[in-house]
Amino acid sequence: MKKIITHLIILGLLSVVSVEAGNGIFHYRPDFHGPMLNLTEVMNDTDSVAVVTKLNKYPARGLMLSLVVPGGGQLYAGSKLKSALFFAVEIGGWLMWRDYTNRGENARISFENFADRFWSLKSWVDWIGLFPEVSIKGTHHLQLLLEDGTYVTSDTLTAGLIEGSRVVRDLEFYENIGKYNQFVSGWIDSTGSTEWWREDKKIGNNIENIFMTYNKNDYLNKRARHNELLKFAKYSITAVMFNHLFSAVDAVWEVKKSSSKKKIDVTTNLFFSPYSSTGIGGIKVSLLW
Repeated sequence: MKKIITHLIILGLLSVVSVEAGNGIFHYRPDFHGPMLNLTEVMNDTDSVAVVTKLNKYPARGLMLSLVVPGGGQLYAGSKLKSALFFAVEIGGWLMWRDYTNRGENARISFENFADRFWSLKSWVDWIGLFPEVSIKGTHHLQLLLEDGTYVTSDTLTAGLIEGSRVVRDLEFYENIGKYNQFVSGWIDSTGSTEWWREDKKIGNNIENIFMTYNKNDYLNKRARHNELLKFAKYSITAVMFNHLFSAVDAVWEVKKSSSKKKIDVTTNLFFSPYSSTGIGGIKVSLLW
C-alpha cells in the first residue's frame, strides 16, 4: 500500500512535467503555475534544472493606485523616490489651494468692508446728477429693503430716496458698484468735480469710457487682488489633477520596468528512485530572490 501511494505521489509530480526520451531533458510547464509567476528562462543540466522566473506586478494596479493617491503606483513598483516626489507634489498642491483660498476669502471680506464704508445709497441718489448721461434707471439695478420688510428694485426711485429703504449688499451689489457708471455717484468722494475723472477701459473689442473716483479705484484694485488669489487657487487644483494623471502614467512604466528586473531563481533537483520506472523519486525546489 505504501509503495502504491509513493507511486501516486510521483505520478502527481510528473503530471506537471514531461521527460523527453533519449537525452533526459526536463521541460517546465508554466501553465501549471499560479498567476503571480511567469516563466522566463529554462537552464538545463544533467543533475538539476534552474528555472528563472519573475514576480509579475500588474501595470493596471499601479495606474489605479496612482490615480487615487499620486505616488501609490510608484511605491507598488518599488520606486520609493518617485513615490515620495509625487506625494510631495500632491500635498504641496492642496496646501497651496488652501492658502490661496483663505487669502482670497480675506480679500473678499476686505473689499466688501471697504464698499460698506465708502459707498452710500444716499450719496448715489443725491449726486447722480453730477455725472453726464448717467441716471438711476439704467441697465442694472440694486435691491432695496423697505422698513416693512418688502423688497423693491432701485428702478422705483423716481425722486429722492424711499423713506427707510436700505440697499441689499449681496453679490450683485458688490459687482455692480465697481463695474458700471450707473453707480459711480454712490462713492462718497464723488461729490466734487475734482474728485472723479474719465478713464478708457478696453472690454473685448470695445473701448468704454468709465467714470472713476479714488475710492472706486481702490475698490477695483482690492477686487482684482481677490480674483487673482482665487485664480491661483484654481491653478493649484489644476496642478493636483495633472499630478494624479502624470503619476498614473508613470506608474504603468515603473511597474513594467520593475517587473523585468525583479526575478526569482527557482532551482529544481530530481531524486533518483529504483522503484520508479522513470528513475525519478521526487523533486526538490529551491527559490532565491
